[in-house]
Amino acid sequence: MKKVILGLSALCMVAFTSCKEDASSKIKSENVTQAAERDATPVEFPVLAFDKSEHDFGEIENGTPVETVFSYTNTGKSPLVITDIKSTCGCTVPQDWSKEPLNP
Repeated sequence: MKKVILGLSALCMVAFTSCKEDASSKIKSENVTQAAERDATPVEFPVLAFDKSEHDFGEIENGTPVETVFSYTNTGKSPLVITDIKSTCGCTVPQDWSKEPLNP
């Protein structure tokens, strides 16, 4: 039991002494100015907007193929490239889509 207490005491001492250095002394003022300038400039991202977020086919017979189209537009301020499409389940299969950049 004494060995466990001594081991934990030694571990605590090492942990406390390793944290004694002031982190603010490691910050370089030139990095702060560069970060402030970078963050002051607004970043323009593409924004994907769909005409509808879901579609209900209602009741359909088993094995009957059904289809719907989701139209989308880029309402952002920079070009949008869709690189991958995934469905939430195996019953829907995304078809081909344009891999070209979609301008706002």
